[in-house]
Amino acid sequence: MKAKLRSYLRDDFLRHNVVFFFGSLMVAVLNYLYHPVMSRMLSVEDFGEVQVLFSILALVGVPLGIFNIIALNLYTNNNSYTSSVVQQFSLLTAYVAGATAFLLILTAPFVTSLLKLSSITELFIVAGIIIVTAITIFGKAHLQASHRFGITSIANAIGAGGKLLAAIFLVYIGFDVTGAIGGLAVAALLTFFYVQLYAKEYLALPKLKKVKLTPELKKELHFGLIVLCGTGLITFLTMADVIFAKYLFTPEVAGLYSGISVVGRIVLFLTASIAGVLLAHVKISAPVQENQKFLRQGLILTTLISGGTLLLFILAPKLVISILVGSEYSTLAHLLPPLGIYLFLVALINMYVCYGIALRQKSVIIIGIFGILSTVLFVSVLAATPIGLVTGFLISSALTLTLCFYVQFTRNKATSHHVNLPIT
Repeated sequence: MKAKLRSYLRDDFLRHNVVFFFGSLMVAVLNYLYHPVMSRMLSVEDFGEVQVLFSILALVGVPLGIFNIIALNLYTNNNSYTSSVVQQFSLLTAYVAGATAFLLILTAPFVTSLLKLSSITELFIVAGIIIVTAITIFGKAHLQASHRFGITSIANAIGAGGKLLAAIFLVYIGFDVTGAIGGLAVAALLTFFYVQLYAKEYLALPKLKKVKLTPELKKELHFGLIVLCGTGLITFLTMADVIFAKYLFTPEVAGLYSGISVVGRIVLFLTASIAGVLLAHVKISAPVQENQKFLRQGLILTTLISGGTLLLFILAPKLVISILVGSEYSTLAHLLPPLGIYLFLVALINMYVCYGIALRQKSVIIIGIFGILSTVLFVSVLAATPIGLVTGFLISSALTLTLCFYVQFTRNKATSHHVNLPIT
């Protein structure tokens, strides 16, 4: 038993998970402290609007998430920041961020009207956050790929703490929704300044010039499609429910639902570090058995951490909601158990998706498309009420996780018989 325990303690994957988990746990606490504080400083309607803006930022930021994972994958597989493919992707990141921010500003009046937002200003702030985040991406990716999880965790904690303090101050002096979102802008800037201390040469600050579609870049763009479908799926399953609620329900009901959704996301936030460590350890050049070991460890850790949180949601939903976001949100407490279950399933899906992304498996495209389309289908049929909305996401998540199990099972079976699958 002692020898086995010592072997676990020497395991790099588990050891890095411990470092990154506790660092991410501190970040998760700060991030979640932001929500309870804002839920008490803002009206239910304003809090709901803040959550919608969070979701918009997450969804329009999916392309940047692609470049973040590609950068991490390139560095993990021993590419230098001076290599042409890294330089070209750094340049492409700048162009994509600029185009995304410009498009968001251009469509801001339409989005404001469609989602019944109170002001257009917050969308301009979101556009600025996208630019600053894009600049920071490659620096953070290098720190994570070089297993400097302590520095990475501190960078995340500085951003989370800065967001909280800046938002409290701005809302306190009367800026309400604008102040709450302004806190995110401050967080992005603080993270940028900290990361540049340790990885200045890796930041995406290229001289603007024409992007050359080299064979290496085309190869990475194909990989980008895999990342787009994978990260797009997880972001959609995690954030889109709040946007649906804002569009379908009254501002008050949408605000109440947003509070419940924020509480449910604890399941995902507590396990985000595990996926990050998995991405930095799984390598294309590594033996299949070693990569599969990392996946199994990630799934076990995710189940233990997320499962314990989910049990608390089921046993005491009103108590959890009252503590975290306030008793006025407990009128929809019956939504927390099913919502927690669907987000628990998403946490498991995330592990499979990250594993597939790390190995550049095209099956991630199939999983991503299926997950998003099935969610839209079930939500369009069931989302006449808040419980119908949650049920739609729950059914879709269960089916998508089943597909993940099937793909991985058939892949392992084919690997054991030395057969190449057509979806790889």
